[in-house]
Parts: sequence; C-alpha cells; structure tokens
Amino acid sequence: MQDNTPRRRSTRTGEETPQYTRQTVDYQPRKRKSKAAELIPLVVLFAAALVVMYAIFPKQAGRSIGPTVYDGLVISEVMAANSTAVPDENGDFSDWLELYNGTGQDLDLEGVMLTNRTDRVRFTFPAYTLKAGEYVVIFCTNSYQMDPSKPFHAKMKISSAGDHIYLYSPDLYLIDELATPTLTSDTSYIYQGEDDVGERIYSTTSNYSPGYENTQEGFVAYRDENRVLTGSLVINEVCPDPKIGIPDDSGEIVDWIELYNAGDTAVNLSNYYLSDKENRPLKWKFPDGAVIAPGGYYLVYCSGKDYLQSNGVPHTNFSLSAERETVVLSNGNGQLVDRMYFENIPEDYSYGRTESGELQLFQLSTPMQPNNIQGQAYIDTVFQAYNYMGVIISEVVASNDTIVAGSSQLTVDFVEL
Repeated sequence: MQDNTPRRRSTRTGEETPQYTRQTVDYQPRKRKSKAAELIPLVVLFAAALVVMYAIFPKQAGRSIGPTVYDGLVISEVMAANSTAVPDENGDFSDWLELYNGTGQDLDLEGVMLTNRTDRVRFTFPAYTLKAGEYVVIFCTNSYQMDPSKPFHAKMKISSAGDHIYLYSPDLYLIDELATPTLTSDTSYIYQGEDDVGERIYSTTSNYSPGYENTQEGFVAYRDENRVLTGSLVINEVCPDPKIGIPDDSGEIVDWIELYNAGDTAVNLSNYYLSDKENRPLKWKFPDGAVIAPGGYYLVYCSGKDYLQSNGVPHTNFSLSAERETVVLSNGNGQLVDRMYFENIPEDYSYGRTESGELQLFQLSTPMQPNNIQGQAYIDTVFQAYNYMGVIISEVVASNDTIVAGSSQLTVDFVEL
C-alpha cells in the first residue's frame, strides 16, 4: 500500500521523516463572575435575616433608642370600609384614620410620615401643630390634600381585609404601627388605652368618633358637632307599636314616623335619609320628588317593606322598637338633621313634640295632624272611618260605686259599645 504520510528531510541524515499535524479544538475565553452576582446570595441572606428579626421583634424594629418627643403620638382609630358613616368635606365616604397626641405637649407634625407600604411613604405632614390631647383625621382617598386649613387627604387606601399602618418620624424612626383586623362596613378599629401590664387595648366598634375620644360620648359628640341646624325640618312624632290607626295599602297597621316642616318654604326630601341606626345614617332614602310643604307634615310607614304606595306614602326598610330606639334624620352627606330617642312606649301610644317643642307621650297619636287637642279630635274621627264594622266603644266606667248597670241592678265597672 502506498504511504501518503507527508514527510520532511532530515538535515542531519538526509533521510525523510514523517510530518504530523497538531490537533486543535475550538477555544472560548472563560467568563468571569461579576461582583454584583457574587453579592446576590449575601443580599438575599441579609434580607431574610431582617425578616426573621422583624417577625421576632416587631415592636423594636426601627424604633428610636431612648425617649423622643413623639412618645405618646398614636394611631388611635381606623375605618377601612366607610360606606355611610363619615363624609369628608366633599361629601365622599372614604377610608380614614386618626392620630391622637398623648405626649402631654403640643407637637409639630411637620415631616411626620404615614404609610401602609414597606417600600414608600404615602403621606408627609406639612407644618402643622397638633395640640396636646387632641386628634387629627386623615382621609385616605388616593389623592393629596396637605393644606392645614382643610382636612388632610393621603394618597393611600386601607384594606378592609386587614392592613398594617406605620407612623414614622422625620428621621425615619418608627413612632407607631397598627395592624388592623378585617373590618365590616362603617365599623372602626379603636385604641382604648393600656391594661395593667402596659399592653395596648384595641377593639372594633360601630360607635366611630373621628376627632373625639373613643367612647359612646365621643360618638354622640361627633354626630352633634356635624349636625345641620336647619331648625325647620324635624322628626315630629313616632308610633312604634300601633294597634289602631291608618292602615297601609295591604290593610296592615304598621309603625310610622312623621316629619314636620316648621319653615316658610317647601323642603325637597329627595336627598334626605332616615335610619334607626345612628351609626348608619344613610340607611333609607326618601323617594325622589318627595316634598314637605311649609307648615306641613310627611308620613313614613316603618314596615321594613321598602316600597312606595300608590298614594305616595313610602315604606322604610326598617321597623321601630317600642322598647328602645333612636331615629335619625340626615342629609345626603350623612350629617345629622334631627334625632329622636325613645324607650318603653306603651301600645298605641305615640311619642312626639308638643307645640312648644317639648317631647312627651301621647295617648292618642295624631299622624299628619298637630299634636294638640284639635288634632286628636280630628284623628279620632279618621280612625273611626277605618272601622269597617261600625262597632265602637262609646263609654267606659271604672271604679263604679253609684251607677246601676243593666238589669242586674249592680254597681259594677262596665264598657258600653
């Protein structure tokens, strides 16, 4: 076989020697790891350590060492599902929170920050002095309002399913934090001080009190402060347990409320509301086009049926309790127009205002009539007109010692039909 291997001649012997080709492979330069990539595991490890530390020591995380001027500034109330309870200055119902200055001295809040995020601040106070023992409310409307002469608005929302709110000092130390539970409509989560061992006490309540102490008295004070003093439109009479009266269009005798317009102009009721729950002032809305004339009355049946009769008398979506009840009349912003509280009303009695404005019980109710003798006399004839049997009680005698009743010749108590 012929040998085709390349050969070269030796310079020493003159003989030819085989020539070999050097075998090669593709070569790529080896990549070097960047310093940033090398640091990633360390950063992840450090972040995990911070999470563990925060889970173990949540109250100490980020707090200043030693006392500060902000000790006693707390997140005192939060409402995360404000449906009809607390309107802002525009009449809108948004989430809100409240701070309380319990430091014992006036406090400049300039630079103090609020957030419910761990990666950014959602609201920073401008120059604003919160006096000792007072409150400031911040509406969470996803828009900014930082003018101290107006209500504050923060660009944030609070989750009704539970949230975590942080309050920071201008130098980024944690002043206070609050984890809120799930909150239902128109309920707030309130701070109620500390127990004997210094642990904070919180609870949920429907007696919200923005700007006031977290008590029943604070709730009433808030509602009264935000009352619209029209002076003319009032709850004039209520009848929570009638057995006789003007039946509704299904023939039933139901609870009722009467309004009275003491003014000299008609009032359009289309943007007014009635409720048997003061913490839910917008529970039932008057029908569109409802009007009460000057010096006139407006009757509302409280049957729980929630509809409008063909004769224009509306039914609310609630009924009344004769045992104890508060009825409130509010405008469309949830502001109180009038309130009437009553308890232990006897069957068929009404509770209302005299012509001088005093509240009292009436043995004979007077729907759509003045609460006086003339009104009672008129309404008595109306009630008799609804007596389709024509049988009436014409006379009653009690403690009878002198009148002989019937053929028995006895002096007994009797009722005459």
